[in-house]
Amino acid sequence: MIIEISEKTNVSADRLWEVFGEAYPEIGRWSSGVFASKPRDGSGPGGANFQGRICETNLGKQTETVTAYDPAARKITYLVKGEKMPGFVKRMENNWQFKDAGNGKGEIAMRLNGDLAFPMNILMGWMMKIQLKKDLRSNIEELIHFAENGQAHPRKVKVDGSAKAQKAKAAFA
Repeated sequence: MIIEISEKTNVSADRLWEVFGEAYPEIGRWSSGVFASKPRDGSGPGGANFQGRICETNLGKQTETVTAYDPAARKITYLVKGEKMPGFVKRMENNWQFKDAGNGKGEIAMRLNGDLAFPMNILMGWMMKIQLKKDLRSNIEELIHFAENGQAHPRKVKVDGSAKAQKAKAAFA
């Protein structure tokens, strides 16, 4: 299962990289799908001062491992493992790159590659692809909002006020 999303934005590629790449462990500040996040100790590839991140989500804890990090190209790739990730998901990798689109504008290029076991790749793959694409589009919208305004998207603010988020944040600390 492959999902590719490309979106041009009025936010510069440098600013997008600053929020998503340099501050990678801090996704819990702006993504409504992540209640809280923190860096995994250690250094990662390409000079990253983190090995990945741990996220508390509405699907439980997710552990991400950075496999490629290139600040010059504004590119980051990471593997995702989640507590509640279905057993038929063999591997989930996400790749983000932030490109200069001229005149202070940027372009987000995201590619998710999920390896699903047979026969679930046929039975469930299409449903997962629809839901993941929707979630990723929301994530991009929230990233752009945060990069433009320095504040969380209203959707993130609403989620953070929920009892579920408060409970998850308390347990995560």
